[in-house]
Amino acid sequence: MINAVLKWGGMLLGVYAFLIALMYVLQAQMLFRPDTNDYSQAQVGITGFTDVSVTTSDNLKLKGWYAAAQVGKPTILFFQGNASSYQWRAPDFMALVKKGYGVLLAGYRGYGGNKGTPSEEGLYRDAEAYLEFLKAQNIPENQIVLYGESLGTGVAIELAYRHRNIMALLLEAPYASIAATAAQIYPFVPFMEKLVTNRFDSIYKIGALTMPKFFMLAGEDRIIPNKDSLFLYQNAPQPKAIKVYKRAGHNDMRSMGAMDDAATFLAH
Repeated sequence: MINAVLKWGGMLLGVYAFLIALMYVLQAQMLFRPDTNDYSQAQVGITGFTDVSVTTSDNLKLKGWYAAAQVGKPTILFFQGNASSYQWRAPDFMALVKKGYGVLLAGYRGYGGNKGTPSEEGLYRDAEAYLEFLKAQNIPENQIVLYGESLGTGVAIELAYRHRNIMALLLEAPYASIAATAAQIYPFVPFMEKLVTNRFDSIYKIGALTMPKFFMLAGEDRIIPNKDSLFLYQNAPQPKAIKVYKRAGHNDMRSMGAMDDAATFLAH
């Protein structure tokens, strides 16, 4: 009887160890889930953007969509979440474009028809390339707003950390750290925080960001725990503002007025 228990216990332990090892090996595929299709504006139901090309510091050519700002209006540089593609986010920004805001939708490596494989360092390189594109259009950093969605909040925060003259930071469903979030989602994995390689440790950077910051949180978020978002907000210095969309899920805030609220925040 004891031998049978030990045998089955050993088998279960082996399966458990195998699953943890598999998660470690596949963690990048679990985090980055790109839509690799290259959509046209007609396919996503919008017009008014221009295809732009940027080259990263590791010599990767990427494509994004750009709508120039009207005189006196800032330009929003947008970084999407871990799934879908930047093209499918374009319709959400049409209202801001019509209000005169410039919008640059950053196409990551591996997303939306772009070559390359996404990674934390890779997305930081992509972000720098898009910022340099805007500066080449004679747009100063203090007229550029960084907007991050979910995973993209970590990209936006890193870019703001490197470029402190940025006008403002808009954070939709932010997190303190991907590593800490993963540890909460997978509590059965020991030392999960230590195993994560694409960490996006925003919590260690947010305290240095003194530009205006607007936090948008979903009251019914099932992806990013609200306490993580609130922890990041609490550790952010002033000036800052927060709005919780109580009935929104992770991807619903823009359909509940978040873009108008962002525009109101930027106007003050």
